Amino acid sequence: MANLKNSTVADGTIELPDHGSAPSPTAGALYANTTSLYWEDNDLVSGGGGGAADKSTAGNAIANSASTDAGPSQGYRMHPNASTTLGIIAKANTFMHGTFYNELVLAGDVEAPGLYIRGEGTDDSTSITEQGPTGHTLTVTGAKYENTKSLPWSTTSILFDGSDDVITAASHPDLTLGVGDFTVEAWVYPDDRSGDMGIFGTCNTGAGRKGIRLYHKNSTGLLQLYASTTDSSNDIVDGLTSQVALTEAAFNHVAVTRVGSLFTIYVNGKASAQTLAGGSIPENGAFHIGKPGSVGTDVFDGYMAEFRLTKGMTRYTGNFTPAQGYLSARMASFAIDATTFHSTDSPRTLDIGSRDRLGEDTTGDGGHCQVIFDNNYTINSTSYMIPLTFRNTSGHEFSLNYNIWPRALANTYMDDTNPVFTASAFYGNRGVFAGGSEPSPAMRNIMEFVTISTAAESTTDFGDLSAAAQAGSGLSGNGRGIFHLGEAPTDSTSETLEFITIASTGNVTDFGDLQSGRNSTGAASDSVRGLFVKGSGPVDTIDFVTISTTSNARDFGEGTKANDGPGCASNGSRALSFGGSSPSSPDITNIIDYMTIGTLGNAIDFGDLLQIAYYVSPTSDGSRAVVAGYDTPGTKSNDIYYVNISVASNAIDFDGELTRINTRSTAVSNGSRAVVAGGATPTASVDTIDYFPIGVTGTDAVDFGELAQATKQNMSLSGD
Repeated sequence: MANLKNSTVADGTIELPDHGSAPSPTAGALYANTTSLYWEDNDLVSGGGGGAADKSTAGNAIANSASTDAGPSQGYRMHPNASTTLGIIAKANTFMHGTFYNELVLAGDVEAPGLYIRGEGTDDSTSITEQGPTGHTLTVTGAKYENTKSLPWSTTSILFDGSDDVITAASHPDLTLGVGDFTVEAWVYPDDRSGDMGIFGTCNTGAGRKGIRLYHKNSTGLLQLYASTTDSSNDIVDGLTSQVALTEAAFNHVAVTRVGSLFTIYVNGKASAQTLAGGSIPENGAFHIGKPGSVGTDVFDGYMAEFRLTKGMTRYTGNFTPAQGYLSARMASFAIDATTFHSTDSPRTLDIGSRDRLGEDTTGDGGHCQVIFDNNYTINSTSYMIPLTFRNTSGHEFSLNYNIWPRALANTYMDDTNPVFTASAFYGNRGVFAGGSEPSPAMRNIMEFVTISTAAESTTDFGDLSAAAQAGSGLSGNGRGIFHLGEAPTDSTSETLEFITIASTGNVTDFGDLQSGRNSTGAASDSVRGLFVKGSGPVDTIDFVTISTTSNARDFGEGTKANDGPGCASNGSRALSFGGSSPSSPDITNIIDYMTIGTLGNAIDFGDLLQIAYYVSPTSDGSRAVVAGYDTPGTKSNDIYYVNISVASNAIDFDGELTRINTRSTAVSNGSRAVVAGGATPTASVDTIDYFPIGVTGTDAVDFGELAQATKQNMSLSGD
């Protein structure tokens, strides 16, 4: 592992240090020795605290100070609709090679216009106040704090006696819902079902229809929503009724939202009614809680707490778990869009996607997005600062916290010797070899491993498969490895998948099954999704699994040709399948297929090997895939070929060779070194382990060590 400039690499985490001279960065300045952040200050608002933020050093956990109503103590306020640029410092002359997955973590908050009333107060007191940023003045009639009923985190709630109790907030732009998104929510404890009870509303004129109102309906306990532009009819929403009743004499979480033209009623976090409706909900005087408005007598009987109206944002866009604790008037939510990633002289715009952080930010970890670094991207010697441009699209001021750093997947690193940012999320420095056969047809169930970066005379025992097996495949991601057992002594076409935790020696655990039994599959992953490709039959089937979740495989798509015995490699985004055949026919192929792992679909033609081949042994460094040794009719080979995974083309001669003619071997990589183990010469199986640097053509393999036993058709994977 090496260091990013002004950064620390530890525990699989690249952590960029904070600005050391807050609160006022200098516009356009590069803080070369004190910070990883560069600020273009034209749209930043002054304010925010100083010093380094509190960060955890354990794994990917983070901590900051954004968990209180006061907001983060670090950072700078961004104007609505403003943009700012901050830059991550990287090493000069760095070559970003392959696709690198990274998560950018932002801590921020937005003050939300609206209304927020807690249920916490002094028992029997009618002095009820509003905790939102505006501090609306409330008129309280009868309602009071009461300690008889309360939520688990509180000592009181607000009692409405069902006679004339109501809380009223005077007319204000914060409470005028218009045509925008909104959320109104509360914890509600109904004590009576003898009649209709208003939960909230703004129906203050005429027949009491104009505005918005929500009822708890008589003996049914159902919720019913109305909204109208006029007193003459309910022309926006006319009695949208929940499918689920509130539980009497118990707290229920109730929420009404609008996003676009979609109105939704949620009961205890589950969508219970929806309708599409246009129209502007008018400003119609005071906002009432415990009553639908000043018109009518449908007063609430029971208790409420954590009443919150959020204007301008729908906090819930699907089923959710109601927050277990005091809420906040802040929106811990903002969108990051149109973000640019470039060096100063070589612009490159990337779509990093956007994700609104909706709902409560009780952990203070802000929003999340993923950045993908394209292949062959160079930061030259004059531009080692990488700007990232952020735009506040919320329409509200928010705090951009400057404790920003990438959180990398395991074993992402910068190589100082060969300046390459390697896509190593699905690699690691431990190579595990499993199963195989020798002497034929005897099969083994043992697993053994090597440390790829360190040549060793012999392997180390890892554990056992559930049964002896050969002619399967293996893949890995985020510390877990999965083997397809392929062929077992009593099952020539096994569907069995088993997994290991790569860092911990031990026996396998059942993962699930392929869609159909077969042997001689290929396998590749993007660290999240794993593909098991083709196999005996031959078949063109491609199965996929989610590596972190044990389950049976599902259909991904089809290869361009049915193949038995292909080999696979990946760059963390694209998977390649090389060669293959049907052992019972001369139908051996030289085709190379590729699949985009994150998108279901059929394979696409990539190019051709230099000759027809099967039982090939590919691996990659995240950019280049190498094919080492293969079978072709009447011949076994020690040749090495390669392709650049991001560019569809025919294979190219590596101009290097394995230490001996070999086929039916297996190969692993740690993101720079290829290790090829076992296999067979024309006369016998071998225990040989070879290695060579993937990025250096014209290099012959050299001896690495030996397997515990001569074996062929074994399975392999690498990780940490």
